[in-house]
Amino acid sequence: MATTHAVTGLLSVISEPSELRPGDRVRLYLESARARNTVRGYRSSFNQFRAWCASAELQTLPAAPETIALYLGANAGRLKASTLEHHLSAIAKAHKAARDTIRRSGRTC
Repeated sequence: MATTHAVTGLLSVISEPSELRPGDRVRLYLESARARNTVRGYRSSFNQFRAWCASAELQTLPAAPETIALYLGANAGRLKASTLEHHLSAIAKAHKAARDTIRRSGRTC
């Protein structure tokens, strides 16, 4: 898959994981772990969460559990349960990617 090759190529140029910006870490994790359409969906869902956090002046990464609950509650009336689950999965994947990168760089969460 072209996305996987692009991720592999980018990783080969980077000597230290700490050289990646947080957004790059999330993108690399998501793109290497999922099919292209799923990645697009996760990216869109996470960007919606990020925009909501910015408008509410709340931290995106790491987000407090209360922030995630507020986000899901704010969207419960307009989104289907399956869509909310997709958003929650995207948020969880982004947090896992950020946490894994921090661990690899020698820092603890």
